Amino acid sequence: MSYLGPFTGQYREPMVATWVQESRDRSVELSEECSLIQTLGDPIEIRRWGIDGLPSDQVSTENAIFTTKSQRWPMLIDPQFQANAWIKKMYRDHGSSDSSFVVSKISSAKDAPPSSGKAPNSFAAVLENAVRNGCTMLLEDMPEDIDPSIEAIVSKQIYRADGILKINLGDLAVDYHSDFKLLLTTKLANPHFLPEVSIKVAVINFTVTFDGLDDQLLAEAVKNLEP
Repeated sequence: MSYLGPFTGQYREPMVATWVQESRDRSVELSEECSLIQTLGDPIEIRRWGIDGLPSDQVSTENAIFTTKSQRWPMLIDPQFQANAWIKKMYRDHGSSDSSFVVSKISSAKDAPPSSGKAPNSFAAVLENAVRNGCTMLLEDMPEDIDPSIEAIVSKQIYRADGILKINLGDLAVDYHSDFKLLLTTKLANPHFLPEVSIKVAVINFTVTFDGLDDQLLAEAVKNLEP
């Protein structure tokens, strides 16, 4: 999960094969067939992802596992908007309410830090509301660097005060709801994230390659042939 995410499918398989061979050469015990999907995947959940529009090829399924199970907030490289469409459908269809899923753009984060005089629809207000109420927030069109307005969120600079989880947004200490989720997407096809960015987020490559399209077409053909 830490190392495969930034790579496309054509690089992942040789990497895993190398790791498996190195492990066997050093007498490290491992399964006969090492599969991320078999180890961390839930067939029911994977089927639901497909219903929500996630392509059923192996790389897309691995990416969904990275996205939902990573301990760091996911940064999805998504030039074809496949991940973006899947996330929106998944959280809008299965959220507890219309307000439990929020979509915004980092370009909107040019407002002043949260304060008592902020505009009700400013990015700062939307972010604060999502953090307080435990919403899932999707930030689209991320650049290669992390905007200072979300630095504390991305770095998970959470602390406990008087028995309550809090996080500082600008100069304001905000109650932090444990159900809060943050997902980041970028439409840049080949972003160059600096190391200080890569260690804070889980970079996941949703870029569709020709091999990936072959897998997706094959999966669709098999799905249509099944009774």
